[in-house]
Amino acid sequence: MCPMCRLILATPEGQQMVAALREGIWILLIAPFGAAIVVATAIVKSRQRLASRLSRAD
Repeated sequence: MCPMCRLILATPEGQQMVAALREGIWILLIAPFGAAIVVATAIVKSRQRLASRLSRAD
C-alpha cells in the first residue's frame, strides 16, 4: 500500500470509506447468490409440478 493511501485510511473519513467498501462488496456477493436461489427454487417447483401432473395421468 502506498504511503498516501495508508495516511488517508488512518483518518476517520478513511475508516468510513473502508466500511462502505466492505458493505458494497457484501452486497455485490449476496445479490447473485440470491438470484441463483430464486431461479433454482423456481426450477425445482416447476419440475415438481410437472412430475405431479405426469403421475396423475398414469
